[in-house]
Amino acid sequence: MSVHDVVAVGPPSGSLNMALGWSGRSRMAAGVAAHRTYQAVRHDQDDEFEAEVQVKHQLLVDGWEVTITGRMDGLSREGDHWVVEEVKSSVLGYDRLARFGPADMPEAALQLRMYLHALESRGQRAMGRLIIISVRDGTQHLIQVAPDPHFGDFLAAQLRWVLEKREAHLAWMGRRRSAVVGFAHDEWRPHQETLATEVLEAVERDGHLLLNAPTGLGKTAAVLYGALTAAYRTDRRVFFATARTTQQAIVEDTVRRMAENGLPVRAISIRAREKACLNEVVACRPDCCPFANGHHDRVRANRVHEALWREAGGVMRVPSPDDLEEQATTHTVCPFALDMEMAREADIIVGDYNYAFDPSRKIGPLADAPGDWIVIVDEAHNLPERARGYASPRLNRATVETVADELAARPEYHGPAELAADILDWLDAHLEPIDGAGAVAYPLEEGLNARDVQRFAARFDDMSMDYALLKSEQPPFEEGDPFLDMGRAVSRMRATLDGAGDETVVIWRASTGQEPAGLQLLCRDPAPVLSPTFGDASASVIMSATLRPVDFYASMLGLEDKRLV
Repeated sequence: MSVHDVVAVGPPSGSLNMALGWSGRSRMAAGVAAHRTYQAVRHDQDDEFEAEVQVKHQLLVDGWEVTITGRMDGLSREGDHWVVEEVKSSVLGYDRLARFGPADMPEAALQLRMYLHALESRGQRAMGRLIIISVRDGTQHLIQVAPDPHFGDFLAAQLRWVLEKREAHLAWMGRRRSAVVGFAHDEWRPHQETLATEVLEAVERDGHLLLNAPTGLGKTAAVLYGALTAAYRTDRRVFFATARTTQQAIVEDTVRRMAENGLPVRAISIRAREKACLNEVVACRPDCCPFANGHHDRVRANRVHEALWREAGGVMRVPSPDDLEEQATTHTVCPFALDMEMAREADIIVGDYNYAFDPSRKIGPLADAPGDWIVIVDEAHNLPERARGYASPRLNRATVETVADELAARPEYHGPAELAADILDWLDAHLEPIDGAGAVAYPLEEGLNARDVQRFAARFDDMSMDYALLKSEQPPFEEGDPFLDMGRAVSRMRATLDGAGDETVVIWRASTGQEPAGLQLLCRDPAPVLSPTFGDASASVIMSATLRPVDFYASMLGLEDKRLV
């Protein structure tokens, strides 16, 4: 495991906060530059200073041998002890950073203490320094981090939790392999059994099955029987993607019947965050949502996951979204977060197309290990149009102008205000020549410099966590958050441009009274959007009553010819 893995895993605790964290893409580019600059200065100050020092720590936990590896940003010697340095960057100014302590950057502090623990376990005394560099004003803030004498206990607890989860997973997969998948109903309807056999054979061949069958045939039960039979034989999982929530209830009922027939199955249905939210406003932060505040602690204390997937008399419960809402209301926890947590352990997930095919909303289990999944698409004739929408993001000028105006008078929001002002100037430079012309469309390479969008999106990434911190202390907007709306639109454009080709056109639109002024990318071919999900999935079953001509839909969906069944 990496040092980051060790401090990031473990039983979740505390409150739910869906703001972007310190890790991942956030602040990556600025962080790299800050690291290099700082390390160069330290080399000039101290000839013995070492940068990027490899660390390896080994220990035994409950019969497992664990190797933890990492890399210290800096290592130097002072007197009789070592000094380990961890460097982070921030767009906050010195006045705000000067109030930071280890609790404000808990993951970075834990990483430092892991390095200190590794050194001290070899008999080497060490101290830690967390250096935060402001990319706004160039100042540095230093936080002293002392070794934790109880860190070994913390480390063992973290690793035991990982091992317990791993062993429980292995036991569950063993139970699945020995199970017999039964049909949901007492009898087969005409053609259902043949259909189920075709699905089973296609999935076992890792193929894409285009299934054109009339309404009323009983496709859902037959397809689930075939797909789950293959999944249980080969340690795979099933994502059932639907266009409408009414279809999700049919799938839930079918899986529930299979569970009543003795199938060990963990199933979950995903309801959209906005529909699932129990708070007055959708704001997933502990300071403004009682369901987010203390979420993890209450989920664990009340064993909410176990209650929703409880087993009685050999029959496992298949919870509906209403069941999740009831548990969330009873224990004051977030139902959407509960959904996402349970999805990581589910054998079958039922959800909207978005969670499988929208690059910006694909759920973690499917994105992290796509080869483990069999994807079933219901009413698939609706999918191409939805996919075109995923790759057709808009950036409205009015939103950007609101951000620039509202934040201009807030010195603490200097970074976000400057970003909004730069985006507004960029938009106006492109919109001015077409004023009065309505809208003008261009081929992708002529209408837009992708590097501009990439730079804006990178700046948004860099300041996202700092913005969340400021917002928690002094919210800049009375209603909604146009800054996040702007940033997400730019980030979505970056993601679209990363895979866009001739199928995408650029539309610059002046205000016409009907459509807001701004920029839109318009995708005319859904295949490039859909092909990554279908290509990465282990197999798929794509069904509808109107999937003809087959070659046309195979092309629209971006399916590989060699995997078509």
